[in-house]
Amino acid sequence: MRHRLISLGAFVLVGLGLSLVGGCPVADGLLPGDSNNPTTGSGAITAETALKVTQTQIPVRFDASLTIGDDLVAFGTGNFTGVGYVIPSTIPAEATAVPGDYRNAGFAVAGKKLLLFDDEFQLSIYDTTAKTTVPIALAEVFLAPLPGREGLEELSPVVADGLLAITLSRAGEVTDGRMLKLLDVSGTTPVVTPLQNPSVNIAQVAISNQDRVVIAHGGDQFFIYDINDPNAAPRAIDLANQGGILGPFVYGSGHILYVAKDSLLNIRLLNVNTAVATALVLNPGNRDLTLALRGGRYAYFLERNAYDTVSSVYRAAVGTPTTTPFEGGIAGDDPRDNVDPWAGYGGDIAITPNGNWVFISGDEALDATAEYIQVSTAGTAFKAFADGKSFLSGSDVEATDRLVAFKIGAGENTRLAYIQLP
Repeated sequence: MRHRLISLGAFVLVGLGLSLVGGCPVADGLLPGDSNNPTTGSGAITAETALKVTQTQIPVRFDASLTIGDDLVAFGTGNFTGVGYVIPSTIPAEATAVPGDYRNAGFAVAGKKLLLFDDEFQLSIYDTTAKTTVPIALAEVFLAPLPGREGLEELSPVVADGLLAITLSRAGEVTDGRMLKLLDVSGTTPVVTPLQNPSVNIAQVAISNQDRVVIAHGGDQFFIYDINDPNAAPRAIDLANQGGILGPFVYGSGHILYVAKDSLLNIRLLNVNTAVATALVLNPGNRDLTLALRGGRYAYFLERNAYDTVSSVYRAAVGTPTTTPFEGGIAGDDPRDNVDPWAGYGGDIAITPNGNWVFISGDEALDATAEYIQVSTAGTAFKAFADGKSFLSGSDVEATDRLVAFKIGAGENTRLAYIQLP
């Protein structure tokens, strides 16, 4: 989930189309502590687990979205349009191109189905098993706004969790005037259920299949919808007197992690199930980088002082609603001299839904000198991976309980890599 808005011109990956299929995995990357691991900085890095990285030759677009579902990794391919996917358990070295000119940023994955949209604001459901596409009528769902490039994917008008999705439409373009539509894609034909309009225009939506809620943000309010009672009006939480809401936000385990309007106390954590909605103020963070909240654990990137950022990477903060956040890196030290070098610095972050693993990586256009794939378990220190020669650089990490995916390489050689979790 969820990055800086950066446009790097009309760069186009070559060799797509037929060449999208194929490319054997190359040598696995291993966690430091393996016999191939280098000694870097002031000391060697010790291994934390036996996780292995599969590095493929499958090309992916460096500035497009990458997301994962049930044994499925989907990614943008061409310039502005083009989506492909890979199934790691059965054909880990082959990617399949989705037919059609679908936007390469902001799409979603629901189980083994892709929720895609085109430049005409139309949503389509592509079944990767049946290889079939079902379009949703524009009179029901007219998506807006469409993301132009990879960047803050949580602001996409299509967000999925499990086999459910929530969509944000332009109210004036749909027949019933409803901005929010709940989609159930578990069957052959998607089921569209409209939700009540809130009192203000909506800027962002989120959904939790586990908690059976939809969350929407507009103005200085969050709106909580009960999926089990879709006809009911939402419960509003007004935070105008608590620093307001700038956004974006993420939801998980009954909490919302969000960016407030306050320039110094901007990262807040809100328990939506308390009688009195009082947001917990966390240390200041970067407004434009990823927020993560899953499995009772939250994570974001600090921006409190000059020690929190070096070479365009930031120190990660990881915590729970009842614990003091663990901060990556060492405040006041040059991260290149730390043990471990650059540990806890990154630009993108992902938490597995069970909260057991936290991964950080670089963000979009990779700076291989500072942006490394790293992992933390249960709030422990971050550890980098090795690729046999140095630390493994990577960007745009995404995670489920069984699968982690990210990008490796750079420029025209940006490729897919993944980890199958035990």
